[in-house]
Amino acid sequence: MNLLLDAHCLVWFRIGNSCLSTVVREAMESDQNRLVVSIASFWELSIKESLGRFRCEGGVDGIYREWIQDGVAELLPIEWRHLSILGDLPWIHRDPFDRLLVAQARREDLTLATNDQNIHRYPELKTIW
Repeated sequence: MNLLLDAHCLVWFRIGNSCLSTVVREAMESDQNRLVVSIASFWELSIKESLGRFRCEGGVDGIYREWIQDGVAELLPIEWRHLSILGDLPWIHRDPFDRLLVAQARREDLTLATNDQNIHRYPELKTIW
């Protein structure tokens, strides 16, 4: 499975939070799956960190090193082909980072791992939780 990880999946996996579903945890641990993280997720975590709403050992830099620099997951940049479909998405969700993840998952044919129930309502989007 080609899996796009929402930011909370990265964090919860790292800290061993039981809020991360068993299905997603096992998918993240499986060598059979390709893991992808959007640069938008690091952007979102960086903003939360600067506002004092996110703290973890090593911060966002540490998470980036562990997932991307260590080769555990691939970094998905934001490209025009992702932005070009944002206007066509229904307004199920108002969060710009989540809307971008939806657009990227649809355009790149990725399954989005997220606990956000609003995201699961998007048509033509594969999700797991």
